[in-house]
Amino acid sequence: MSSWRMLVMAGMFLGTAGVVASLAWGGPRVAVVRVDGVITEGRAPSAWSEGSGAARSVRELAAARENPRVKAVVVRLNSPGGSAAAAQEIAREMESVRAAG
Repeated sequence: MSSWRMLVMAGMFLGTAGVVASLAWGGPRVAVVRVDGVITEGRAPSAWSEGSGAARSVRELAAARENPRVKAVVVRLNSPGGSAAAAQEIAREMESVRAAG
């Protein structure tokens, strides 16, 4: 397989992994947390479902908050809504990220 195809496949994987940081070595990073689809409590029902589990989003936000190289977090939200309790969990972790600086 050509290196170009490997790079494209790696980019596709990183683009869907949730938390994506700059590929450059060293320096500050920007984490991107994607929330796509209906927001559900706990984990998303399955890998093929169209929803975002609050547990995954909270885990990704916490990982970004704890990583000293991450200097900014972008939350990419594309959701029609969902569970109010699950959305509150995500909002609470976003406040923790903001408070951590």
